[in-house]
Amino acid sequence: MSASSNKIRPSIAWGHSEDPVRFERPFAGKTQCSPEILSQHCLITGQTGAGKTNSYVKPFCAATLNYQGASAKLPGALVIDPKSELLSHLLALPGIGPRMAKLGENGLRLSFFEFSDPRLSIESKLEDLFRFARGGGERLGADIDHWYQMGKSLCIELVACHHDIWQASYRSDAQNPVHFLSLACVKLGYRHKQHGKESWAQADGSAPASADIQLGASPAGPQCLPWLNPLLTLSTSRHNNVVEVSDLLTSLLQTYGLDRINPLLPYSADGELLKQLCYLRMSVQPELSVLDNPDMANLIDLEPGTRQPQQGQNQNDSLRFSLRGCLDNGGILLYQSGALEPRLDRWVGLVLKEMFSKYVQSRSDMTQPIVYVCDEFHRYVSLDQNHGDTLFLSFCRSYRVMTCLATQSVESLKLALSSQRQKGDYEAATNSLLANIGTKIIMRSNDAATQQYAQSVYPFAQSWQRPHLLSARPLMTLKIGESYYICADGTHGREQINLAPEPAPIPQPKQAQQPASTPKKHLFADQGR
Repeated sequence: MSASSNKIRPSIAWGHSEDPVRFERPFAGKTQCSPEILSQHCLITGQTGAGKTNSYVKPFCAATLNYQGASAKLPGALVIDPKSELLSHLLALPGIGPRMAKLGENGLRLSFFEFSDPRLSIESKLEDLFRFARGGGERLGADIDHWYQMGKSLCIELVACHHDIWQASYRSDAQNPVHFLSLACVKLGYRHKQHGKESWAQADGSAPASADIQLGASPAGPQCLPWLNPLLTLSTSRHNNVVEVSDLLTSLLQTYGLDRINPLLPYSADGELLKQLCYLRMSVQPELSVLDNPDMANLIDLEPGTRQPQQGQNQNDSLRFSLRGCLDNGGILLYQSGALEPRLDRWVGLVLKEMFSKYVQSRSDMTQPIVYVCDEFHRYVSLDQNHGDTLFLSFCRSYRVMTCLATQSVESLKLALSSQRQKGDYEAATNSLLANIGTKIIMRSNDAATQQYAQSVYPFAQSWQRPHLLSARPLMTLKIGESYYICADGTHGREQINLAPEPAPIPQPKQAQQPASTPKKHLFADQGR
């Protein structure tokens, strides 16, 4: 893809002549609503069981995913559904099934660098990977951050050497490119597990034919992430291992005439620095555990190196699909976390949001409607200065993105943001995020922060003789499906969504009638008859 196709394009905001979005039942007091209002975001808060998904998230999807408006184009959509409650509902909607692409299903995965400039250096790509592997910009202590930055620099330099060696050897012999990281692991006796069995990597540094793609089977490019963590672990076990790997790297750099500095040279020359190398490895261990995780690789292709077409390329590569192509054609990308561990689940969500943000600003048809739905929003909220939620939500209206976010409480947002900012910062960031959301739907909750927030934003003329409505009827007294709402156009009120009743129990087959001589009465039979 050319670099020009990824450039940010001028926005085209919604016009007043656009057809309204129609709801089958009231949504924040409305049966139809301007797409401009929905592009000013809708936040739904409520404790588990309050009815957020059935009352509002599902109706929002039903109304917006088939909305075309003046553009006469079906909207592209990103739906993040960690609780796996929306899939059956979406498939029941007319025309949705053929447009649905579920991330990870049948091997479908995205490329992390789809929207990156193809001229971006390998170092810059690794910086992006580490930034996201940290979870959206969490702050570290000064001392820890010092070791982290040094460990990250070492990893980036090793991968850059690996990449340059692979490219140089590929130009010399395309059938047998040299994979420095995997070759170094082999020399140190690294074994990997495949279906519970240990097997040696091949002597040329590639994995045996039965190995996972993450370990380099039939490599289509300079794969590095699965080998980086094992290499650092083995190298720090004893000084002789560092010397052996450093000598190998120096030899390969000289063989191919590469003007690269060997980052391991200081540690191989001085055995006293082995402890420092251990500190560097431990400082980046959490990030490396994300980047080389096979479950992650099944959803997102993270490899930063240029992939050259090669005979015998692993079939999994062909299953990567373009997010741009999917959304341009009115496709719906659905992500369900399933059994993915929380840290990886959050990481996937952050990656999807960044890719989605880049697509929204660079898509070819700026009049096409776009839909973004995120359930359990507190899991994925981010303050990243480049692609955080505050920044993303600020341009949704201009780029025709109709947004629906659902979370458990205001306190859950604060808790998620507290790991990314210091106290004063995350309090201000939470307030800034909430202030940028036009429509608020507040359902049953026993969270004090949500109650306080609802009273601060819900319009009500109170006095000493007339307490605030939410003081007289607090959130905890609301029924399932009941909510207070404040709409982006200034309307507000309270509404009760009558959810579909539970299915009737399946009737049991009648038992044979007892003989009249031995009548039998049920334990709870009406005694008055």
